Amino acid sequence: MRVKTADLDDVLIRRFHSKSARQPNGCLEWQAHIDFHGYGRMKILGEGCGAHRLAWMIAHGDIPSGMGALHHCDN
Repeated sequence: MRVKTADLDDVLIRRFHSKSARQPNGCLEWQAHIDFHGYGRMKILGEGCGAHRLAWMIAHGDIPSGMGALHHCDN
């Protein structure tokens, strides 16, 4: 199962924001769990999801099929 925007309620969105910090350049920097590849991760409905994917879904909705979410600042 892949996390969808419909799975994100206000509690999960607040939890996401509590684990990130806005940097002076405008980027959100993940402050919580980092996997062995260096990516921020958060569990939603028992499934791990990339913090960068969550940031996209919170801001824009579901990630279109065939597309990926990348870090704008590449941090």
